[in-house]
This record gives sequence, structure tokens and C-alpha cells, in this order.
Amino acid sequence: MRSLLLTGVLVLGLGGCGTTRPKPLSSLQLRAKAGAICSAASAAANAIPAPGWSGAPRFLARGLAVLRSELVRLRSLRPTGAAGTTYRVALSSFSAELGALARARVLLARGGDPVLTVQRLAHELAPPEATARRAWEVLGIPTCLA
Repeated sequence: MRSLLLTGVLVLGLGGCGTTRPKPLSSLQLRAKAGAICSAASAAANAIPAPGWSGAPRFLARGLAVLRSELVRLRSLRPTGAAGTTYRVALSSFSAELGALARARVLLARGGDPVLTVQRLAHELAPPEATARRAWEVLGIPTCLA
């Protein structure tokens, strides 16, 4: 899912208002629902064609739109028990990854050096990406791994 977007960037050099609260999910339900969300987002992200350097900001903007939508949908899920804590860690880390991607998009759109921007992005992504990976592994949701 995020791997194409992140890889593309590196090769190039990112609650509702309802009155009812969603029903808490068991670990099994969480795996199924989150897995479906991540799988759909992965397919959408993989469909974004990788551009040359000049198209990097647009590529990142399109990828960010997919990933932000994924995060919103994932945030709507409410796991029970210990899985809830791990899930919140995964989502917080995912959010941090999106922040780094957004900052890189802005830098590139403003004419920033692509090589330096990608180096900075790789440095910024490493910690939240590692934390998210561990959390998704603990939760048993491999489709959400970056």
C-alpha cells in the first residue's frame, strides 16, 4: 500500500460527526476490517503512476489523498482490549508518516532539491515506519504494513 508511494519517492530521490459511536471490534473483526481498508488503499496507491522528478509533487499529492482517506477509515474502527492500545500506536505512527510525506511534497513543490528532500524524507520516515510495522505485526494485520 504505502510501499509504492514511499518507494516511488525514494526512487525519485508521504472522526465523523455522527451521534452513534461504532461498536467495539474484537481482534478478529479488527483484522478483517482494517485489512480490507488497507488492501483497498494499497490497490489505489499502486494504481498511481510513478512520475519523473518534475511530477513528484503531484505524485505525492495523489498518494497523500489515498493515504489520508485510509487513515480516516482506519480511525473509525474501535478495537477492544489491549489491541486498542497497539492500534492507536499504529495509527499515530501512520499519521507521522503522512506528515513527513506532506512536508516533502511542499518542499518539492517549492522547488526544493529533490535529492536532499528524499534524503530528509527517508530520515524522517524511518522511526514512525518502524513503529507502525511493529504494531501492525503485533495486531496480525499484514496488509497494513508499509
